[in-house]
Amino acid sequence: YFLKWNGVYKEMPDTDQGSDLRCFSDMPSPKNCIDKEGIMLSIARFGGGKIKIETRHGNTYLQLSERSELKRIK
Repeated sequence: YFLKWNGVYKEMPDTDQGSDLRCFSDMPSPKNCIDKEGIMLSIARFGGGKIKIETRHGNTYLQLSERSELKRIK
C-alpha cells in the first residue's frame, strides 16, 4: 500500500501517540517516521498472476493474469 504523505518526517514520541506513525528502519533516526494519513493506493497480488488495485476514491481494478488487460470493476 501507499500512504498519503505531507512531506514531513517526524521523531517517534515516547508516548502511545506513535501508533499514528509509520517509521522506517532503513532511515537514520530520530526523524524517520511519517503520519498515517490514509492509504492512497493498495495493490494485492494473488496466485496465477492475478492483481487487484484499490484507490482511495473507491475505484477497484482487476487483472486476472499477467497477460490480461487491467479492468476497472468498481
